[in-house]
Amino acid sequence: MNLTVRDILGQGGALSRRQENFRERATQLSMAEAVAASFAEKHHLVCEAPTGVGKSLAYLVPSVLALGKHVRRVVVATHTVALQDQLLQKDLPLLQSTLPYEFTAVRAVGRGRYVGLRRLRIALHEARELFPDAERQEALERVAEFVEEDGVDGTRDEMDLRVPDDVWIEVHSDGDNCQGARCAHHEQCFWFGARRRLEQADIIVANHALVMRDLALRRVGVQLLPDYDALILDEAHCVEQVAQDCFGREVRQSSLLGVLTRLRGKGAARGLLDRAHCKPEVGVQVLRCIESTRAQFALVGEWHAQNPLMNGRLNEPGCIDNVLSLTLRSFVSALDNAAGEAEESHAAELRSAALRLNAAADDLEEVLQLRDEDHVQFAEDAGTKSAALMARPIDVAAVLEREMFSKVPVVVLTSATLATGPAASDLNHFVAKIGAENALRLVLPSPFDFGAQAELHIVKGLPKPDEPAFVERACAVLKEYLQRTGGGAFLLFTSRKMMEEFRVVLWGWLQTRGWLTLVQGGEFDRSSMLERFRSDGNAVLFGLESFWHGVDVPGPALRLVVIPRLPFPVPTEPLQQAQARRAEARGQNAFRHISLPTAVVRFRQGFGRLIRSEDDEGIVLCLDVRMHEKPYGRQFQRGASGAPITVVDCTPQ
Repeated sequence: MNLTVRDILGQGGALSRRQENFRERATQLSMAEAVAASFAEKHHLVCEAPTGVGKSLAYLVPSVLALGKHVRRVVVATHTVALQDQLLQKDLPLLQSTLPYEFTAVRAVGRGRYVGLRRLRIALHEARELFPDAERQEALERVAEFVEEDGVDGTRDEMDLRVPDDVWIEVHSDGDNCQGARCAHHEQCFWFGARRRLEQADIIVANHALVMRDLALRRVGVQLLPDYDALILDEAHCVEQVAQDCFGREVRQSSLLGVLTRLRGKGAARGLLDRAHCKPEVGVQVLRCIESTRAQFALVGEWHAQNPLMNGRLNEPGCIDNVLSLTLRSFVSALDNAAGEAEESHAAELRSAALRLNAAADDLEEVLQLRDEDHVQFAEDAGTKSAALMARPIDVAAVLEREMFSKVPVVVLTSATLATGPAASDLNHFVAKIGAENALRLVLPSPFDFGAQAELHIVKGLPKPDEPAFVERACAVLKEYLQRTGGGAFLLFTSRKMMEEFRVVLWGWLQTRGWLTLVQGGEFDRSSMLERFRSDGNAVLFGLESFWHGVDVPGPALRLVVIPRLPFPVPTEPLQQAQARRAEARGQNAFRHISLPTAVVRFRQGFGRLIRSEDDEGIVLCLDVRMHEKPYGRQFQRGASGAPITVVDCTPQ
């Protein structure tokens, strides 16, 4: 049977016969036909598909139809676990039960999310030496009980219990010390079982990070995923950031000390060196490495304090002395020698630690010597326990074009907000950033009536956001709107500093009105904040970057979205600064080519939090006068999806 996407998604099609409430959506069909054409013609596609289009079925249906015909295997990658769950627990089972085709779909997760049975047995045997406290011994026993349950895949995510990180480090599957077919647990190994399922799967659901790490490792002959012919990246607005992280380098003080402390031991816990009966001089060397690590990051902190205008960016090779790499390499040699004399169970762990420390020494040299001119090198969180030295590709587009678009026959990128406006040409900024210049471009209209459901209010007569009187005056206006809507508001900030300034001014006033006030970074995590916001109905939420996108609050609980400041990227942030300089070297205007389109897309993401269903309605209030006063403000206004715009005069009387 040779079905088309219209036979499945159209009126009277397979899904409408299966589900009484299913109805044909023109935008969904348009997207599905575009994805089907990408499979058949082997070209890339970038598609903005607003909320309500039904984009998951719009790419899954043509994926299933293409299996065995145009492609052997499809990988679907998302940024959030929630969307992966939706695909695997709802959308794909629906298609499996509806379509006259057999196909398999599995989730791929990183190896470190699986229990390693050999490592678990060793940890159980050495439990009293590893974990003197009863709480961690009990956690270890619960992991052991979990792996004996029927039908489990052996991942940390399946467990109905919280496993402390220091326990998980001892029991997770680790490729660096894997014995492969020589391992006594090879046949029962959760990780190798997962690999076999991946090799047999038609559709693999993964996250962006796993896909990007796989692409990065393929450069050195290592694969995390089996080969595939088509890649669908949903929530594609996050792809650039994930690619920056996965194709970069990073040496973080806390991670390095974690490896070293595990070798040495902490408190009453015996470290790996002790349990492996290593010579005393090896123990002396691990202490030297710990001291050198702290000294290295103390130097980072001192340099950062002495060069505040650099904002963490390393400006010349050797501007921070490398006092750690040689010490680490000497210790790595000692660990390799110790592994040769240790029992195999401990030898594998020693070799694994040596590999990690050697990689850290390499990364440290690369970053501090600024060896890669295509990367920007910088310090992050200097002066704190989380301090790190980083290198990130300046132009991730070149990397993705080389490692993804030129090697995967079909790549489809989709999200609710990718463009700066309603035309296909408004995707130009996005495709240039990620290297998808040869992709076809499609911007679908929203199924919602923003002209009737939403209003955009912009202001005049307020101070600019960087002027001293802004917060007090803006909060006075905001109070009027909160009274008008009775709460039910998202306040979306671009910096923690401004969020705190608004919180200080508004907190007492909000409490007198009895509205639940939720502040990101407080007592609740992001998921708990959203759950409480939805259930309360009149809450006021102060949120940062993660609340601008990927947050869904349909219904009357959210009726006001407030954007105090237009979301321009910070021009002194190292990566942003390096990209601006490179653009100017090419003769481009950095503001017009980088900062402005980035801010417009992010504004559209924030605006998009308001209307999530056909019944939603409300107001988006922007308190930044530049939206009214500056010529570029019109580009932000185009992002209002046709909502009527009201200019509010806030000039003092």
